[in-house]
Amino acid sequence: MRAACLSLAILLSPTAYAASNPCDGIDRGPSGESRTEIARLLARQLEVGEVQIIQAYRSDIWNVLAVESDNERSYLVYAGDPLRTAFIASWTGAGTGEDEKSVRAWVTRSAQSMPPKLAECFAWSVTKGSGS
Repeated sequence: MRAACLSLAILLSPTAYAASNPCDGIDRGPSGESRTEIARLLARQLEVGEVQIIQAYRSDIWNVLAVESDNERSYLVYAGDPLRTAFIASWTGAGTGEDEKSVRAWVTRSAQSMPPKLAECFAWSVTKGSGS
């Protein structure tokens, strides 16, 4: 009985959940004024009234921004600073858990030099992360 309770506690612990999230350890990208400035720039580029940055992920020079505009979620991929470079790929909408492998393959093809950990984080965010 004690072993069963211990196993359940391990499964339900935040550490067990965190280990399954491939975005752990990924820099969460720009914040504050920089994030606001990027959102304004994106609204102009996407020709929409307003853009909200839901999540940001950064590794090396690479940035992925999860944004919402007009009730639509998009993921924008940058090979540099979002304030100084245009996005090189975009994914709109969400996927299911079964899509994770194909989403990872898509981003690896679309952003060939992206660090593998960031590509894995991107695929997880699109398919399972719900903006986490």
